[in-house]
Amino acid sequence: IVGLGTGLNQPLAISLVSSATTKQNRGLGMGLRLMSNRLANWICPIAIGATTSFVSLGASFLVVSFPLLAVSMVSMKLLQKITEPMGTKSRMGVRSNEQ
Repeated sequence: IVGLGTGLNQPLAISLVSSATTKQNRGLGMGLRLMSNRLANWICPIAIGATTSFVSLGASFLVVSFPLLAVSMVSMKLLQKITEPMGTKSRMGVRSNEQ
C-alpha cells in the first residue's frame, strides 16, 4: 500500500513542479519539493507521537494535519514566486536570464 501511494504521489509532484517552474528555476523547485518531503517525513512521526499523549490516535492525525496544510500553502506560495518569466529579476535576488 505504501508503494502504491508513493508510486502515484512522487511522479505527480515532480510533474507539477517541473511544469510550474521555468527551466532556470527547476532545480530550485525540485529542491524545495524534496526538502519539504524529507522534513514532513521527519516531523510527522514525532508530532503524531507527541500528540497521542494528549488526544487519541485518530484525533492526533487530524491535529497534525493542520500544520501540514499550512506548510503546504507556504510551499505553494514559494512555488509561485519562482515561476516568473525569463529575463526578469527574481524575488529571491537572482536574475533568471543573465545576458
